[in-house]
Amino acid sequence: PSSSPRLFQKPRKHFANEAVWYTGQAVGENKLHEAMKDISQKARLSWVYTNHSVRATFITTMTRNNVPDHVIARTSKHRSLQSHQSYHQPTDADKIKTASLVDRV
Repeated sequence: PSSSPRLFQKPRKHFANEAVWYTGQAVGENKLHEAMKDISQKARLSWVYTNHSVRATFITTMTRNNVPDHVIARTSKHRSLQSHQSYHQPTDADKIKTASLVDRV
């Protein structure tokens, strides 16, 4: 399982005496959708998180922490490096840095 590129993997049915509690098989999209809905409601969050919002947050967080693009794309199951880049939104710090660079010109 540790070599699997899947971000969300199915839990093992019985894992009491095993170090690894998940399989290498991906959790299905519908199952993940229902789990996200259930978690959001039970945690009394301000809105129901979706697969897409978690994917976008994951990509943005990894990008901000300098994880290589090819690793992010593979983990998020994007077919191209360019397709995942639209998820990354600049922070206020990014905007300030950009503005200060433009001011120097």
